Amino acid sequence: MKKLHLEIPINILFWILTVWLISSSFSITFVDVDIVNGNEIINIQRDTVIIIQLLILSFCSFVMFYLNFFSILRLKKEQNLIRTAFISVAYLVLSIIIYHLTELLPPSSDFPSLSLSLSIGIMVFYFAVSTAYGLVKLWMFTENNRKLLLLEKKQAELTLLRSQLHPHFLFNTLNNLLAMVDQEHNPNLADSLNTLSDLLRYVVYDTAKGKVSIEKEISFVKNFSKLQMLRFEKDEIDYSFTVEGEFVQQPVEPGIFIPFVENAFKYGVEIENKSYINIKFDLLDSKMIRFSITNSLHRISDKKGGSGSGIKKAKERLNLVYPGKHKIEIQNNNFFHVFLEIETNERDNN
Repeated sequence: MKKLHLEIPINILFWILTVWLISSSFSITFVDVDIVNGNEIINIQRDTVIIIQLLILSFCSFVMFYLNFFSILRLKKEQNLIRTAFISVAYLVLSIIIYHLTELLPPSSDFPSLSLSLSIGIMVFYFAVSTAYGLVKLWMFTENNRKLLLLEKKQAELTLLRSQLHPHFLFNTLNNLLAMVDQEHNPNLADSLNTLSDLLRYVVYDTAKGKVSIEKEISFVKNFSKLQMLRFEKDEIDYSFTVEGEFVQQPVEPGIFIPFVENAFKYGVEIENKSYINIKFDLLDSKMIRFSITNSLHRISDKKGGSGSGIKKAKERLNLVYPGKHKIEIQNNNFFHVFLEIETNERDNN
């Protein structure tokens, strides 16, 4: 906010100084030097009509300046450099045309007009400054996002290190517990311990190298959901998990879908009440991962505070990891629905 408060007066000062310099310098029509009693007296005459034309030109430049500036800033999301460059040049050409059209209108048409080289030169000057201004702002935004992503990654690594606490010990303990379970009489308990072991192994080892295949992430989501379902009776939740498509090797940020699944189990189900959760992964496109989840809503959700912080943090993470390469839609009416589309730009290597 401090930067914004400082940026606005700097912009105002820039325009005051440049418009004053341009209008005072290029409106001079006559310079007379007289020497009176040995003192040199300079008389400068300026053409009022030219000053007005220069002010109109400055106004056109002002509009073009900020149109171009905000067009460049759209690269934060669109990341289409050629399209943005074309739009910026179009703004420049259109501004020059509009200014010269104003010269054809009365009363401007009754007076001499500015030279073409002067009007284009001033426009190009403002265009160059606007482009440089926009690129600097874009670089600052990108650099800030890079630092935020790095910080978040370091914090995640620290959290993971704190939670690991000798993972081999945890796995050995789970295996020992699994060996103690009578798998014939307690198959569900044995299966649950095995699923928990798979979850821990994925979090500690598989995600250590960064992105994972969507196949592994889907298995992680399945195991997570499987453990969550243990809290409920068999018929309490109408649960479905669907995977369509064969492009299962697309890389994806680990744990990117879990906040939405966790939100569904936290706010979309209620013990002794009929609920539903429908999860779907669409892998039909080799360069796109589409995920959707729909769950019921209960009044108790309002008492819990509803979904909020988890979804918000998930959105922030998506903006950092997939800037301009994802789309998320959320509906919150009589049900809660999330649709997430992630562009991977990777083809299946199978």
